[in-house]
Amino acid sequence: MDLTKIFKLESKDRVLILYDAADDMGSTWIWRIGFADLLRTDLSKICFTRLGTYRATGANNADLPLTIFLDGQPAAIEDVMKDSTVVIALTEYSATAPLKAFGKKYGIRAASMPGFSEKMLAALEVDYDLLGKKVSEKYERLKKSKSVDIVFQALQKEYFMHFDLRNRVPKKDDGVCTEKGCVINLPSGEAFIVPNEEDSKTEGYLPIEREGKVNIFKVEQNKIVSSLFPDELMDKIKEDPAVGNIAELAFGVLSDFGIKPCGRTLLDEKLGLHIALGRSEHLGGTTSPSSFRKKENVWHQDYVYIKEMQPSIIIKKINFLG
Repeated sequence: MDLTKIFKLESKDRVLILYDAADDMGSTWIWRIGFADLLRTDLSKICFTRLGTYRATGANNADLPLTIFLDGQPAAIEDVMKDSTVVIALTEYSATAPLKAFGKKYGIRAASMPGFSEKMLAALEVDYDLLGKKVSEKYERLKKSKSVDIVFQALQKEYFMHFDLRNRVPKKDDGVCTEKGCVINLPSGEAFIVPNEEDSKTEGYLPIEREGKVNIFKVEQNKIVSSLFPDELMDKIKEDPAVGNIAELAFGVLSDFGIKPCGRTLLDEKLGLHIALGRSEHLGGTTSPSSFRKKENVWHQDYVYIKEMQPSIIIKKINFLG
């Protein structure tokens, strides 16, 4: 992983490597803490680098504790962030949202790596220059499109989905984090956009394979309204319509480099086409936690359309329409 290229690290930078800890940590969690320590040793050869830890929040994107331990000594999180130029969060629970807030406040550049594991190391060793070019190609196609049409094949039939992209601007996660306030995920590798959620023309039939079973969901005005078969997801959508909001249309590129799924969204979503349901405000949309009827229903769930993850669904055609 060439962090010097990703962040353009210089001797004047001040790096903070963060990890969270809990009483009950599995082998992957413990490995990640060891990896954080090794990374600190490597980066210390380039610039001033510190290791910080805090009690795990227990929830993705929860606020970080007011006090963390910096090289074993208690320190105020605000003071530590203010004194850092680059932050790398090797945490179990995602710190992306609070890092974005600190990025806006103090101009830090940050990489959020929730659930990072040894299985993801290969995704950090790919040619990030080539990865950036592939992501930019997807980004430019989305930028020039007012809609995207996708034809799926499932249950021996073809199903059509129209995604309304009017008045939306795509974003990309291309492994470049050189501007002040920039927060990315590592591994990187996707271009994404939130479909139009107001007066939306997003409609059609969306196949989703869950636990080996395929269901076909009917979409109207960017929300799932019914399904071919009854199931737990449809029950939750009936209870809380925001659960079925089409929150993201994205194109990952890591499969092009031979990277395989590892069971964690951080990597798996960047393998190929994926469509997410639920909240979208953190990606530039309007569906936020307040859009849900119950706070326990708040989610952002990605469904990745590659053979290894949804083998019974085939992408027959993708049309980008200007």
